[in-house]
Amino acid sequence: MHQYGPYGYAPPPPIPTHPPLPNTGNGIASLVIGCIAAVTCLWAVVILPAIGVLLGIIGIAETRPGGPRRGRPMAVVGLILNAALTVVGVAVLISLIADTTS
Repeated sequence: MHQYGPYGYAPPPPIPTHPPLPNTGNGIASLVIGCIAAVTCLWAVVILPAIGVLLGIIGIAETRPGGPRRGRPMAVVGLILNAALTVVGVAVLISLIADTTS
């Protein structure tokens, strides 16, 4: 058997593949927490979206260019969603406190 293909040329060398980078668990957790808080109206409890904000920030830090993980869009969406829910939750709490004191 010879090393050339049917047309007289050697076959191309195999393309080296690299394993894909793992997704960031913190970005996924931030997005899931934001979705659960939005759907179940848990934005009044500011603690859950605040945890989602922290996880989103950590997820964005993990997915910096050249970083060890991928999944930056999930982390960014989770951060934005949780930040908005935190603002709404704080506004609701302030209005409830102001309403009960007057």
